[in-house]
Amino acid sequence: ALCESLINAKFKVVQFSLFEYLNDGTPKPNCQALFNGVPTSTLNTGGVINVGLDVIRTFSEHFGECYPVFIDNKESVTKTIHIDSQTIMLSVREGQKELLVETK
Repeated sequence: ALCESLINAKFKVVQFSLFEYLNDGTPKPNCQALFNGVPTSTLNTGGVINVGLDVIRTFSEHFGECYPVFIDNKESVTKTIHIDSQTIMLSVREGQKELLVETK
């Protein structure tokens, strides 16, 4: 439980469940990432993107490095969590025939 608490304190939106405890108290490893209590294996694309961004943000802070991040399928998520890295968001626009580059 202490190990989980120390790890989870580093993340903003992701929580890790490292062990499942059996009835007799024996820990069984299950290393599962959760987003608002939902396992990542059942999240929609937007949730998966935000989980990935939180992991990237945490590792960037830990190692003191900042790298550009590409987000594909941006049209699948309405809001992404903030990270200090440059983000390049790729999305499809119906009817768009040429590559369009926008900066903010």
